[in-house]
Amino acid sequence: MKEIIAAMFLFLILIGTFGFHSIEGLSLLNSFYLTIVSITTVGYGDVVPITPIGKLFAGGLIIGGILIFAVGIAHLGGMFLTSKIEEVLGFVRKKQKMKKHVILCGAGRVGKVIIDELKKAKKGFVVIEKDTERVKELTQEKIPAIYGDVLNEQVLKDAGIKNAKVLISALDKDADAVFLVVTAKSLNPNIKVIVQVNEQKNIDKMYKVGANEVVCPQVAGAKMLAHAAIGK
Repeated sequence: MKEIIAAMFLFLILIGTFGFHSIEGLSLLNSFYLTIVSITTVGYGDVVPITPIGKLFAGGLIIGGILIFAVGIAHLGGMFLTSKIEEVLGFVRKKQKMKKHVILCGAGRVGKVIIDELKKAKKGFVVIEKDTERVKELTQEKIPAIYGDVLNEQVLKDAGIKNAKVLISALDKDADAVFLVVTAKSLNPNIKVIVQVNEQKNIDKMYKVGANEVVCPQVAGAKMLAHAAIGK
């Protein structure tokens, strides 16, 4: 996100500089100066837009600058809030350096069972969870856990998705799982994605967006009960 904001700011400066150079006939240096003054809204001095088109162009730069600054402040505020939450609760999101590991998204009822099985199998894994209390519990149990939203690319990167072998989605909402599959595959096309769905009708959708395996606990449980009943 920081890279995107910086790129937008640089692009706005370039547009402003060459725009004023073309519209107002100013030198590139004065055009650059006028662009910076417009974007930062510090007020004009000896160099000002004169033509009507130049004034409209300056107004557009001012609006663009305000929007970019607003996005930047919101992003920094979110990062600060996240860091404070982590500090207060006693855990810190650290980038994982594991390779060929499993990323488990969601540590709810299904996630807890998966964690136990991964521990028994002695598989390297990291958990992503947005419930702060649950992350604190996992951290206290010496289980690698990351606090954050699995739909956030940076959170997945912090979990080491580019070096991971498997990603398991144990989310409560199928819609979120769809976005997770798409995002995970875009970051690591070779990762194996296993998805839990809560509604049978969404199984095919998960395969269509790139899931390698899809499990519906309700269907699987019903089949087990049926097989037990008929003696299979």
